[in-house]
Amino acid sequence: MDPILRFLRRIDSDEKVGVNSLGKMASSVANDMIRRGILVKRIPENSRSFKYCIANRQLFDDYSKKEFPLGLYADELEGNTREDAAKSRRGSKKAGPKIDEEILLIKIFKENALIGESANIALLQYKHFGIFSMKYSDSKLLANGNWLTVENHETFHLIDEVNTSSFDGSLLLSGTPTSRQIEWMHRSSFEGTKFTHFGDLDISAISHYLSMKKSLKHQIQFWLPTNLSTEFFRSRGNKELFNKQSATHNIYDLKSKANGDKDIICLLEYIENSGFVIEQEMLHSNFIENI
Repeated sequence: MDPILRFLRRIDSDEKVGVNSLGKMASSVANDMIRRGILVKRIPENSRSFKYCIANRQLFDDYSKKEFPLGLYADELEGNTREDAAKSRRGSKKAGPKIDEEILLIKIFKENALIGESANIALLQYKHFGIFSMKYSDSKLLANGNWLTVENHETFHLIDEVNTSSFDGSLLLSGTPTSRQIEWMHRSSFEGTKFTHFGDLDISAISHYLSMKKSLKHQIQFWLPTNLSTEFFRSRGNKELFNKQSATHNIYDLKSKANGDKDIICLLEYIENSGFVIEQEMLHSNFIENI
């Protein structure tokens, strides 16, 4: 069976598919679906590893229909060879041009967190699915109030209107923030919206943050725990990741780009002096207790 068809069927049945269990073809599709806001990676209850889970059922159904117009369980696909199924899938892609679309994944904690046309529809979708997936091309909606930006999927699914009640909403910035994500935040900042970034305490995260601050300036800040120290980094940190990141980033240059941001410069010095960086998952309890 075509590995992509097998993967989509597993997801459709609400199976939590292990991130490391897929081959190259299915992994590529899974990553594309994450980018589009269809899937997320999270650690389900009673599991120790990341799984692919549906973020938006409607987007999943639309995606599956485009990939396999006959349906995931069509009789014509049963017993077919991998090549037959692949031909069916490839044929569906000829129906229309490929659209380079970006999805913004959002959580809405307060009713006035978004302003603009159809804000009420966004709130309804969030209440139903636990997430609002907004196409960048439809981004007439803007953030309003005090917002949280989050670096990874596990943290994004952990936070909610109860444990982060001081925020109006949250935006997932998985990996390097894109120019479109930054542009949306920048437009929102003109409405007076302020952002707090909760990311890893590492060199790459600081680099990402400074790329956002270049556009947002004083409208964004980096969240830091109150008990920072060299020992804090050594007790919770990752030495291997520090070595990897320090080989590709120049800490001196980052200090220069910080442009007098005392918190970021102090954070870089703790990282440099300890030789460790801390991943976001190690900070969940600190964040929720002190936010």
